[in-house]
Amino acid sequence: MMNRTRFFSVIISGVLSICSALPLISQAGSLKSFGQGSYTQIEEAYAKQPFFVSLWSIDCPPCIDELPEMAEYFSRHPEIALVLISTDGIALADEVEQVLGQNGLANADSWIFAESFVERLRYEVDSSWQGELPRSYYYTPGQTRQRIRGRIQFNALDE
Repeated sequence: MMNRTRFFSVIISGVLSICSALPLISQAGSLKSFGQGSYTQIEEAYAKQPFFVSLWSIDCPPCIDELPEMAEYFSRHPEIALVLISTDGIALADEVEQVLGQNGLANADSWIFAESFVERLRYEVDSSWQGELPRSYYYTPGQTRQRIRGRIQFNALDE
């Protein structure tokens, strides 16, 4: 029979093992953890080409409505990179990946907020952003950034 001290040490050890594995589990799919410094990393990775950054959430109906249009537009324009950042939080990673897959965006460069201090993450993206969605940014190769509030008007982009 196991004594209480040994029993509790086994339980605590198991809980700690599970907790330490959570970040690995949540990143098992295609989503990357978006934390402090991630936005700069994205800007640097795509600095030599035009790209869109789109911030969205599974709780944002206009965001969800926009995803199929986004998939179609960027399939026609492979010269423009697409980066998706979900503001839902790492606990909803499975749902976010499911929504992306259902909308033809499973292979997009996708990130998910991975810190509880979301205000800091929003500030890093744009110091004037208060969290309203959808929100997007278009970058030219010279790093000129155009902010787009609300849904992207894809037909206007083709003109």
